[in-house]
Amino acid sequence: MIDIPHPTRGRMLIGQDGSKRLWKLADELGVRSGVLARVERRALYDVMGSILAERLHPQIDTLDQSKFDRAMNEGIRRLKRSCVNRTHYVPCHLMWARDPSTITIGPVTFHNRGSFRRLLLSNRDRHPAYATQWQREQGRKLLADTYRFYRKFRWVAEVETKSFDEKTSDKVAERAVTSALDCLHILLSPKHSAEMQVGGPATHWDRRASLSLTGDGCLWASTSGSAVGQVGFKDGWSQSLNGDDVKYFFELFSAALETVIDPDLKRPLSRRFLDAAQWFGEAVRDDRASTSIVKYVMSIERMMTTDADKDKSDSGEESITSNISKRVAAICFDPEISGDREKWRKKVVDAYDLRSSLVHGSMSPLDEMVERSRWGIAETARMALLRAVEVFKVEGLESGELKGTELRDWFKRLIDWADQAESYVSETIGPIVGA
Repeated sequence: MIDIPHPTRGRMLIGQDGSKRLWKLADELGVRSGVLARVERRALYDVMGSILAERLHPQIDTLDQSKFDRAMNEGIRRLKRSCVNRTHYVPCHLMWARDPSTITIGPVTFHNRGSFRRLLLSNRDRHPAYATQWQREQGRKLLADTYRFYRKFRWVAEVETKSFDEKTSDKVAERAVTSALDCLHILLSPKHSAEMQVGGPATHWDRRASLSLTGDGCLWASTSGSAVGQVGFKDGWSQSLNGDDVKYFFELFSAALETVIDPDLKRPLSRRFLDAAQWFGEAVRDDRASTSIVKYVMSIERMMTTDADKDKSDSGEESITSNISKRVAAICFDPEISGDREKWRKKVVDAYDLRSSLVHGSMSPLDEMVERSRWGIAETARMALLRAVEVFKVEGLESGELKGTELRDWFKRLIDWADQAESYVSETIGPIVGA
């Protein structure tokens, strides 16, 4: 049973059939308003329920298309009023190094502690207009408690969202920051960023303890502690971000991240890359080697397969493993290194075989081979994503039109180019001895 506002007082229950019809009307309202991706679906339902109770039900005997349209227009106005702009500050554990003061990737800016303090000071007078003394006191207490929470984090991400309702705005902001962190994982490599996270415990230091009883009956206690966040970065490390190649990757990541905060942007390659980056980021932050490997391979698969591949794979004409390995090899190999393309192909085939063994149960997730293979597969996935986004270029990431068949044809041309490049180098300079 679902309830909606009563025409005169309180709320009233409606049955399952009525609820289904109301959901259809709510979806129609979302389509007409153009904010379907900017509000919670439940918000559409609530607004439509109010319109039904206040406008449509009282006119049920004389209801016609014009009255229905006017009622829908009122619902559209209510929805659009609920969509506002908001700047979010999302606490993060990135690194202990004090530099740089900010890291900006598209719509997301990571502030270190000093930069965020200056940002807060510039907005310190922007408090809500409370009506009573009690509200002012509670507001100050809430703000003080929140400040104490944020002081436990060395980094805070800033991201602005435009024209979303409150709940959707929160989700979009968190997704944008997480996607930006996924991009950092790809750029900095898993080994140098595995301890980075969005949110997490409000502490600098993770303390653990354990108890055990030895064979001779003694109670054995031990304690340990580790820093929360990445500790391997030394002060001054950010100079490495000034290189032209790094700046170019930041430009590529920025173009892709714009699609997170603007659902109206139709950029298929950007969304494909961010999906792959999400799998990659989840793999980096996963403590278990087995599930981490599955996610790394999923990131490669999301980046390197197309909708047009499915039919040929289902019919047995082509193998997914063969397709992916050929595409990764073509995009990653160095034509001037003899045998490099085949090495890349084998890396992907081995990674895919290991993933299949884990998923289909022919290998235990505790097999020592799993732990040994984790970082090698991680680097293969990282290079595949970096090279893919590099060759797509900003123009490709910003392109609004791309069909699965077009991407499949592009991959075919890439493999043809690799064949020619490999053949040309082999014929002109021969194999590189010892490569």
